[in-house]
Amino acid sequence: MTEWIKPGDLVKALYEARGPMCSARTIISDRVKVGLLTTKCDHLTVDGKAVEDTGQLVRLFASAKIEGDWDNGDLKATLPKDQRGYQFTKIQAFGVRFNRAEAESLGVTVTAADVRGSAPNNTPTSSKGGAPRASEKWDAVIVAIARLANEGRLDPNIDSSFRSQAEMRRAILDDADVAPLGVSEETIKVTVQKVFKALLPGR
Repeated sequence: MTEWIKPGDLVKALYEARGPMCSARTIISDRVKVGLLTTKCDHLTVDGKAVEDTGQLVRLFASAKIEGDWDNGDLKATLPKDQRGYQFTKIQAFGVRFNRAEAESLGVTVTAADVRGSAPNNTPTSSKGGAPRASEKWDAVIVAIARLANEGRLDPNIDSSFRSQAEMRRAILDDADVAPLGVSEETIKVTVQKVFKALLPGR
């Protein structure tokens, strides 16, 4: 039976395998466009009209700017209808999922809470007694760094980028997913130092 996973789960797996600075969404889009990553959705519209043409779903991933909720697979994009770019087509897809086996051919292991087409994933996510596992903490830290990068906080050409490693550590620890897990500043110190020196040298 084919298993299907959420876009957000694949993005997370790519960040974990290749580092928080990898272009996860670009990697995914490129694979979909050439047929190496099969995709489907619950509902698809083109200019507000429901369609069943899977080619339109693939076309969505040809957009340079896909917007929406990657975690849950509700995505949208606006593409030009012609080369002149005077008219545009709006494609919206709800409940987008990817073929799990094809996704994992990227050399990643996708841990998904919602895998359609298979039995529910009952693997516990916390250690005995409810305390977060170390892997949970690092998962949250990696995602937090990815968010900060996406916001331009690790781009030396943007005014809002971090001015110090301490500032970056505070931002990670204040992240909504990291804060409840009790991650210590000392735990992330070396990781922040490496990322900071690689992306914001001289500060």
